[in-house]
Order: sequence, then C-alpha cells, then structure tokens
Amino acid sequence: LKPEHSQGFNLGLDWRLPLDGWLISVSGFYTSISDLIAVDSTAPVDPDNPTHFRYANVASDYTEGLEASARMRLSAGTYLDVGYTLLNPRDATTGWMLEGRAMHRWNAAITSRYRPAGLEATVRANLVSRRPFYEDPDADTVKSLVWSAPYCDLDLQITYRFRTLFNVFLGVSNLLNAGHATYLPKPPRQFYAGAQVNY
Repeated sequence: LKPEHSQGFNLGLDWRLPLDGWLISVSGFYTSISDLIAVDSTAPVDPDNPTHFRYANVASDYTEGLEASARMRLSAGTYLDVGYTLLNPRDATTGWMLEGRAMHRWNAAITSRYRPAGLEATVRANLVSRRPFYEDPDADTVKSLVWSAPYCDLDLQITYRFRTLFNVFLGVSNLLNAGHATYLPKPPRQFYAGAQVNY
C-alpha cells in the first residue's frame, strides 16, 4: 500500500445558547485525497475470520460534507449529545461514491451522573445509512452496485466510582448485534466488565 496524501479545509461555527450547558456546532469540510486506503470488498471472505479484510489504494478521491452537533443539559448531571453528518465521498476518476462510505450518519449519547452514590450511566447509539459496494460476481471486469442495509450500533455502560481511588464498570457493546460477514465485518455483541485503580 502507498501512503495517503491529503489536503482540505474546514469551516465551523459554535453557538453557546443562553442556557446552562447548551452548545450547538455546525461545520463544513472538503478534503482531497490521493492514494486513499479503503476496504477492498472484492477480496475473498474467510467465514472463520469475518473481521479480516483487505485494503487497497484508490487513485484519487474527494470528500465533502456537513456536520452538526448539539449538547444539552437536561438536568443536574445529565447531558444529551446528538449529531448528524452528511457525507459525499467520491472517486475523482469515476465519480462513483466511495465503497463502504455512508452518506448519512446520526449519533446520540446520554450520560447521567449521580455523584452522591458514585454512579454514572451512558447510552450511545449510532445510526448509519446504507453504503455502496461494487462487486464483480461474474469476473468480467464489469462491477455492479450493491447497497448494504442500514445499521445501528448501541452501547451501554454503567460505572461506579469510589471517590478518586478506583472505579468498576460493566457494559455491553453492539447490543443490537449489527454486522455482516461481507459488508460489515465487526465483532458481535459483547459483554464486558473491568476495574481501574488510580494512584
């Protein structure tokens, strides 16, 4: 693989509302990339290792889009963060959308802390729209466009903090078990727990 080279610009605006803990941000961006490293979906899939896949360089491409986000203080210790990204990633040679890149992405997270009990709970959700893939099942060098299904990532975590000495946590990632061997290779639903000591 060749290293990527890019150049671009970003313009953003932050607006702090006259409400405690409320902030709205909007930005636009444009990036031109040569030798972009992207997932190559034409590589054979190993069903025993669905998270293993191959990368390839794209000759040149550009990405333009808009991002919007907001943080809202719902109550003492509880915040809601929401965001949206509109993306238009294109191969500069063919004009096709870049493989595996979604045009729309929504995200939200709510975090609540109850300091007297040392408890914190977080819920995060990411909704991703359909993504384009280009396949050549007949090996005739003519690629056909295939759209993957939209998916949603949902993660939960609860943390108990004992002053500043240590904290324990448990949670679940990919609660909805989103994933596809070909179009979305990622670990399935996972439960985890851990502890951290501060010294």
